[in-house]
Amino acid sequence: MPVQPAFHTIGFTLLTGTRTCLAKNLSQWTIFLMLTTVLHRFSVKLSGDVGPDVFGLIRFPGEFKLVFTGRKKA
Repeated sequence: MPVQPAFHTIGFTLLTGTRTCLAKNLSQWTIFLMLTTVLHRFSVKLSGDVGPDVFGLIRFPGEFKLVFTGRKKA
């Protein structure tokens, strides 16, 4: 009876389950930190009147502009 290498049994147990990207969590945290930094340094407001466009029973967001104003440093 041949002896199986340990890598084969360990590799099989590690590779079972769903596959995920190793950098997925890193990229999600990077986007979160960038967004919170922008929201921390700027106030964001809508300019003008914004209402949804209605096409039949479906509502679509209309065109709008955002105004970023710097916050005062304490």
